[in-house]
Amino acid sequence: MLTINKIIWLLIISSFVLETASGLTSPLFAVFLTNNIAGGTLEVIGFAAAIYWILKSLLQLLVGYYLDKLSGEADDLTALIAGHVIFGITFFLYILAKTPTHIYLIESLAAVGGALLVPSWYGIFIRHIDKYKEDFEWSVNSSLSFGLGTGLAGAIGGIMVTKLGFETTFAVAGTISLISAVISIPLYKYLRTN
Repeated sequence: MLTINKIIWLLIISSFVLETASGLTSPLFAVFLTNNIAGGTLEVIGFAAAIYWILKSLLQLLVGYYLDKLSGEADDLTALIAGHVIFGITFFLYILAKTPTHIYLIESLAAVGGALLVPSWYGIFIRHIDKYKEDFEWSVNSSLSFGLGTGLAGAIGGIMVTKLGFETTFAVAGTISLISAVISIPLYKYLRTN
């Protein structure tokens, strides 16, 4: 039987929960923008995606560089939890969004969350992955987080939006995302402090 250490399991579970939250809304985000945002056009959808991915890509380089300069892993975990929280907040902000400018600002904030989350998550994961189980543990994370979690959440999100609307779906996604931050907190007792 293959065993996985507690640090890796907590990281995988937090990733699964976060990606499940994102999966509730991501397949329907373009529909939300075109139907609920004044002036929500295909161009707005494209610019929103560009803002998120470009800003996240640039910021995460700075975050990763900075985190590597600090000793211990408490800084990595702080960045990880902050990233989860920021991501959670953005789902709630979509409920209030009315214009493309609102969407661009929310996407910018989400990029900050992603930039904090990605390098810190990967840094902790790489340092604690079980030797000779690397392929399996990466595949467990990918299968749960970016396969099952996202896939099932997409179907559930479609049903939720149809029956309950975007506001409720964003609120549920935000709550689930914040839960992913809480799941990460116990990592403090397992990580290196220096």
